[in-house]
Amino acid sequence: MLHEAYSLFDRSRRPLRDQCFLYFSNLNIAVSRVPDVGSHILDGLIDVLAPLDAEQDQSSSAKNSLLKMPLNYVECASSRDLARNNRSSLVLALVADPFERLERCYASRIMGRETISPRLTHYGFRSKMSPAQFLERIAKIPDFRADNYFRSQNDLFSYKGELVPTSFISMINPRESWARLRMLLSKERGITLGDLDETHSEPVGPLQSDTLDFTRNFGGLIRQRYRRDFKLLASAHMQLA
Repeated sequence: MLHEAYSLFDRSRRPLRDQCFLYFSNLNIAVSRVPDVGSHILDGLIDVLAPLDAEQDQSSSAKNSLLKMPLNYVECASSRDLARNNRSSLVLALVADPFERLERCYASRIMGRETISPRLTHYGFRSKMSPAQFLERIAKIPDFRADNYFRSQNDLFSYKGELVPTSFISMINPRESWARLRMLLSKERGITLGDLDETHSEPVGPLQSDTLDFTRNFGGLIRQRYRRDFKLLASAHMQLA
């Protein structure tokens, strides 16, 4: 299902670059989407929120459409859209660990590949480039030009320098993240989440590889480039307590 959500963003890359939220308009709930991490959490939310969103529409055609394609009721929205037009929205930001995010981006899109996406070659990335070359290239690309694969989450979630989400949820521990989401949705919207389906969940945390140990090998570079994201992650993680 998440692959279908990705296609919403990829149909016309540049105009949709800023639309990093999935918006359930009838529920007035928005959820962030960060490439490469947290897909099972977002899938779980879509499974619950998309049917509830459609139920708010009384037309039979809408409900029939939902049965065929649940994501028909999911809209794309940017931080700007949410800040200007939906001030009463519940905006949930799922915050990823920058180390994990970059390791997974490199492992899935660069490492060992003969060819890479034109989205990345546009920014000067090459197939089989080393982790150091990959990160040095990212460090030179400012957020206003960066692809969402490596654009800072702080920038993704902001409009005119102000963070738009009403709540931030750390994705360091998926079970704790889901518990936080369950509490928020119950309190703010009266929505009940079941247990998190971890059957198809991706591994959590940094990849187990000396080559891809970005924390040890490139910690300073990453912490400098994503210093606002680390502050955001720390703040979100504290809210889980």
